[in-house]
Amino acid sequence: MLKQFLYPLSFILCPLSILLPAQNIQFQGEQIEIIIGDDQAQVIGTYYLFNPASFPVSRTLYYPFVVDQRLEYPDSISASLSPADHSLSYRPDSNGIFLSVPFLPEQSITLTVFYSQKTLSNQFEYILTTTREWHRPLQFADYLIQIPKDSEVTYLSLDYQEIKYQGNYKIYYIRRSDFMPSENLKIFWKEKKDETF
Repeated sequence: MLKQFLYPLSFILCPLSILLPAQNIQFQGEQIEIIIGDDQAQVIGTYYLFNPASFPVSRTLYYPFVVDQRLEYPDSISASLSPADHSLSYRPDSNGIFLSVPFLPEQSITLTVFYSQKTLSNQFEYILTTTREWHRPLQFADYLIQIPKDSEVTYLSLDYQEIKYQGNYKIYYIRRSDFMPSENLKIFWKEKKDETF
């Protein structure tokens, strides 16, 4: 879910404008962990990016959130960059944040974004469709969704490959390769009610 601009460039990873193809940052893949609980959803997104150019570039990336009657603007946000492993400052927008990311020549980097968002109706949505703005599918995309055992998923917009149980959580694993999403990742759930006899 990155968006790139070329003014330096911004992503949702999603580009608004393009100068020369050789100058484009490549969005190669993502690993997303979503933790549902206590009227809150936490997201840890790890994004793999590559600068194919033989010179350094700096890109402004736009990272969007779904903000509507179901989901409030995140109450906690942080971003960091590896291999340098340092935190990134960001500029908030009404539906996302802007990040300035430096790339060395032919460098692969890992961008990690964390946010926590209040859920108002037992629904969560993670933006995927902006991948199309990078003009190439993701080489890999892994999604891990943790939901309390006392809740039940009623709708999941992507098919999962595996379910595991860990502690008080039920964990859904979704794996894709050569992935160009046609819809966002949507999760609906309800609390299980104790049955009395």
